Amino acid sequence: MDSNGNYSFVTPRELTDEDIDFLCQWTNNIFDKIFLKDHVIKVHEEIRQREHVYRCISAFSYLTPKCRLHPKYQECIELLLQDRNARILDLGTCFGQEVRGLIQSGVDPSQITASDLLPNYWNAGKDLFLDNMEEVANLRGLNQTQTLFGDWATPITCSDITDNLENYFDVIICWAVFHVLSKEQVDFMIRRIFRVLKPGGILIGSCRGARESKEWVKTPDSLSRRYLHNESSLAEAFESAGFLKEKINVITVERPSIPLKDSHIPDHDDPDRQQMVHLGFSIQKE
Repeated sequence: MDSNGNYSFVTPRELTDEDIDFLCQWTNNIFDKIFLKDHVIKVHEEIRQREHVYRCISAFSYLTPKCRLHPKYQECIELLLQDRNARILDLGTCFGQEVRGLIQSGVDPSQITASDLLPNYWNAGKDLFLDNMEEVANLRGLNQTQTLFGDWATPITCSDITDNLENYFDVIICWAVFHVLSKEQVDFMIRRIFRVLKPGGILIGSCRGARESKEWVKTPDSLSRRYLHNESSLAEAFESAGFLKEKINVITVERPSIPLKDSHIPDHDDPDRQQMVHLGFSIQKE
């Protein structure tokens, strides 16, 4: 971490076979592992030259969908498989790894909307996961996925990214997003989530947090400080947006969102690291 509270990019560690397991599956094992590892490093370096590199990106965590670890994930999948008109939003899609995980779980690509602030990482994901190659594109139908790019974390205006989407989605996943935003930005994002989630719809996700909620390092735009919620403060944010208290479930998982064995960034670069926790949440809208 530098003197301004930002992470510096660290040279990637050596990739393991486990790191590229999902990439092998997504591409139907038509490429050998040496080629795939070299490909990942090449794309990783290209991204480093032009994009903000989050810590989880430095740790290659984007290579594997994580949302399937959520205890409510299978319930959401079953809902989407039983009703092919049901829709799911991947909010903060980044490279689209969760979208690809959903497709592998049997969800029709046309049921999925991928959303982020900008399309940069999503477009890079097509290169990363080799969807720009005809033999892969024909396998998965990713091009049927809807996309929505814009800012979910600013005050709601008369011309808003969520216009025409009120009560639209049956399921929303929001993985590893809140902890890169300020407290105010998280509040605005949750209000929009409430707006677009259908009554009876489910929100699941996770973020990094702290045992005592507090401000953290600078946001990517350097205009404010990121905020680490704890269980109670995040639950209060959901309730303030309109979710019923009895339908809000926020829990602390006693492990970091990036396992220590997977992180090549030394702990001493981040004195707050040992105070961090992993928060999981699931909420149903009444």
